[in-house]
Amino acid sequence: MTSVRWLDLLVIAIYMGALVSVGLRFSRRQTSTDRYFVAKRTIPGWATGLSLLATLISSVTFI
Repeated sequence: MTSVRWLDLLVIAIYMGALVSVGLRFSRRQTSTDRYFVAKRTIPGWATGLSLLATLISSVTFI
């Protein structure tokens, strides 16, 4: 069982490294907070509505 432990830690370390590298890569593309938080207001209303609906349905499953 101890031989599997190093493999588990290696997989977790590789995963965390990949997350950090992807985060750093995409963080360089953001030029302003307006673009980051509201996507320059280019998201259509139907997409916002579906996102809100999915959030509400998901929160009901926890209650």
